Amino acid sequence: MKTFALVSITFLLIFLWMSTFNDNKKLLKQIVFGLSMYTVQYYIISIIFLLFDKFRINNVVITCFVVNVLFFIFRRKKIKYALESIDWNVKTDIYQIIFIVVAIVLSFNKSQDIRTISDMGIYFERSVVLTGNNTSSIQELKEYGKISDSVDNGLCKLQDELIGLYQFDDNADNTSFSYEYHSLPTWVTFMALFGRIFGLFNAPHVLTWFYVLASICLYYLIENISKNKLNKFFSIALFSFSPIIIYLSKTTLTEMSFLMLLFIGLLFLSEKNIFASICGGIAIGLLGFVHISMCMYIPIFFVSLFLLSFFFKRKDYAIANIVQCLMYMLSLPYVYKVSSIYTSQQLSRFGSYFSTIQIICGLMLLNLMFIGIQFAGMALVNCQELYRQIKQWLTIILDRGSLVGLIIILLGTVYEAYCLGFTDKYSHGDGSWWLRSVYAGKGFGSLIHINFVSIVMATSFICIPIIIIWQFHKTEKSILEKIVYLVVLYSWAIYTFLQVDTPSNYYASRYYAIILVPAVILLMSLIIKKEKYTLGIIAIAIIINIPFNIHHLQVVAFDGQHNLYKEVTEHIAEGSTVLLPEGTSQLNSILTNNLRLMNSNEVYNLENINEVMTFYDKKQNYYIISEIPLELNGWELIFEKNFSLYGNISTGGIPYPVKMNSYNMVSCYIYTQ
Repeated sequence: MKTFALVSITFLLIFLWMSTFNDNKKLLKQIVFGLSMYTVQYYIISIIFLLFDKFRINNVVITCFVVNVLFFIFRRKKIKYALESIDWNVKTDIYQIIFIVVAIVLSFNKSQDIRTISDMGIYFERSVVLTGNNTSSIQELKEYGKISDSVDNGLCKLQDELIGLYQFDDNADNTSFSYEYHSLPTWVTFMALFGRIFGLFNAPHVLTWFYVLASICLYYLIENISKNKLNKFFSIALFSFSPIIIYLSKTTLTEMSFLMLLFIGLLFLSEKNIFASICGGIAIGLLGFVHISMCMYIPIFFVSLFLLSFFFKRKDYAIANIVQCLMYMLSLPYVYKVSSIYTSQQLSRFGSYFSTIQIICGLMLLNLMFIGIQFAGMALVNCQELYRQIKQWLTIILDRGSLVGLIIILLGTVYEAYCLGFTDKYSHGDGSWWLRSVYAGKGFGSLIHINFVSIVMATSFICIPIIIIWQFHKTEKSILEKIVYLVVLYSWAIYTFLQVDTPSNYYASRYYAIILVPAVILLMSLIIKKEKYTLGIIAIAIIINIPFNIHHLQVVAFDGQHNLYKEVTEHIAEGSTVLLPEGTSQLNSILTNNLRLMNSNEVYNLENINEVMTFYDKKQNYYIISEIPLELNGWELIFEKNFSLYGNISTGGIPYPVKMNSYNMVSCYIYTQ
């Protein structure tokens, strides 16, 4: 409760001092700016503490409070006037308020995945770690090295089944077992905050915060940049009601946090003042701390902001561009420090012949080059004749390059569709792409899995056809439209040539949801000039997405895992010793590490039962958990139940399903002496 109170007071302080930078704002918009600023501050402070292995929720919350007390003191003389300029009439925000209520309902049922073998489960587990006292990026298995080598070998067998944990190989004395998580911890700091305030199993509801804030920021962003007053409702129809976005608002994955920061940054940039632009550059720069895939998008972010600053002679955009490049440079050593093995694996896509350090140095040098180009662009603005010539060249390049780019993408889509359906080029894959063995090489039946189909569906079916027609239609295109279209083509090219297909699930579609889908929506808000067209697009999008969103309301991804854990811990004493047989992968993935973290249990391999019981005091409580009944002398069966464990929101046959994946029945037997 103290944490919630301090967060609330801090937000009030931000609301007050932020109001001095924005005149004539609606109440809800000012609240959105306040929430956005708190989010950015919380991330920055968390990153600093994470970097030095000093993260504690209280430390971050208190630091945020102190920082904003100082801002409040510095701006206190202007606050009274600023508050008078705010429109306190809530009726003007009635549409947004109604949407917030609907959004909370749509995204309410969160994923229950707590397995140590999946991305969602790893993020949940890491949030549990961050609510504790030992929040180091490198964790140690406390049972290891305590009893004997054979017990340690048994522990290793259990840990080998937990594929979301990466073991370090540098333990020369073989007396410790250290590991890190398959994840970056940045966005998880917010989930840990919600876990501290509302309880660990309610921590995923932070995604509702991200979802609502992202949607409202997009609403005001479109209001700022679009001449069509109705286009701001694209933020609801095309983004908030998109099935893939609702899926991301319900599952503990990085992408919803990424989208929120993206729209916070773009909203600040659209406000046309130097303070807001710097904040926008910082928010966009934070994306590199949140998502490792930002390395693919840093070129297009730089180019877009450079072109905006150059064509519109906006010094604030140039400064924002320099800020976001510097932030990305800082993110590279950070991500390597807090998740070295995970970062190395992700960056290895650049080529195994480069070391991780070489890749990081190369990316940092690239951004230094970008910063130099941006400074040169700022200087060119003052050389009128040279500026005019370069501006003319860039305009021609944008016009012709975009047309050529679209044609290449469409031809590439046809070629990759042929390879997917009629050759064995894509018959194998890792992760979710193991499903290629099911659908690749099946002729025309394979083509529904080509990314083009999934992207069209993710943008409500109608947006991509409209954009293609717009490209070939002889109509005057503004510079802003051309720049946003460039972002669309860049992102689209990635998911035409670097990643060809989407398996039959929402999970794999999330990769292009973070840049391509937002860019498509922003472009639609710019190119649709007539309100009657806007109304038609909104109606089509909402109607088409109704079946998918009804499905989202009815189901919970990985339903049943919370119930299993809670019922098991009702029969397992806190701090006791638990033994699990290897090979019980479902129970092991849900229980082993979570019992250690949330119930203070020590967990061993059942094959070492005699050594473990000999080592510990006879008064110690012992439990055996198994998926099959066991015959053990002196052990009493105290719990027996079959649990229904559902999978992800997916099914074979179509990229966006309207039926829930089938569930598995898992038996759980608990024995004690």
